[in-house]
Amino acid sequence: MRTVHNRNERGSTMIEFILVSSMFLVPLLVGIFTYGFAVLRSVEVVQITRDVGHMYSRGVDFSTQANQNLLSGQTLSSAYASLVSQVGSAGQAAPGALARRG
Repeated sequence: MRTVHNRNERGSTMIEFILVSSMFLVPLLVGIFTYGFAVLRSVEVVQITRDVGHMYSRGVDFSTQANQNLLSGQTLSSAYASLVSQVGSAGQAAPGALARRG
């Protein structure tokens, strides 16, 4: 036997589905973004640690402001931009750009 639904019942069913699904999907999406940003930050920390280790092994002076910014993790993009501007095109340090420890 065929059940007859009036137009109001179909609309209320759709609204109930949207409300119930949003209670599941919104926290899921927020969790995905939170986890993704945490993974990106973790990769960034590993890369900075690796770069600082390489810099230390080559005797870079960490008393300059750009190198201190790199160590502290503050303004990472500006610290990288400053460091890149100090390095010559062939990968060699520009004269006086990266001071060596004495």
